[in-house]
Amino acid sequence: MRSYVAILLLIAADSYGRMTPTIAPTRRVDLVARFQQLVAQPDPNRRRVADYAGLLFVTGKYLSETLKAETGRTAGEWIDSQMLREARHLLWQTDRSIMQVAEELGFSDASAFGKFFRRQTGQTPLAYKQQRPL
Repeated sequence: MRSYVAILLLIAADSYGRMTPTIAPTRRVDLVARFQQLVAQPDPNRRRVADYAGLLFVTGKYLSETLKAETGRTAGEWIDSQMLREARHLLWQTDRSIMQVAEELGFSDASAFGKFFRRQTGQTPLAYKQQRPL
């Protein structure tokens, strides 16, 4: 009987050692979801990875590494993507000037906004806005 109990304990110990922790992936998935929720709410005061990391109580490096591992995109890429989405919406759907859009999105001036927009899309904000049907 002792032999059977000993074997059972060895098997249980071996199985326990092979188990993967479920807490870490859940935390990572939760962090990604909370970050995506924050990014989806445009705020001109939050444009840097550090801004979001502070709200989520993690470092910018950890946030970017976690997002890259879980989604294939860094935090900066997520932020730029949301900023571009909002810029396109404002340029296309409103009669705001490029300067007004730049200010609303938190850019220091229209030139900085133009550089960002061109880097992301390959065209200027004015060229994008002029594509809009009247």
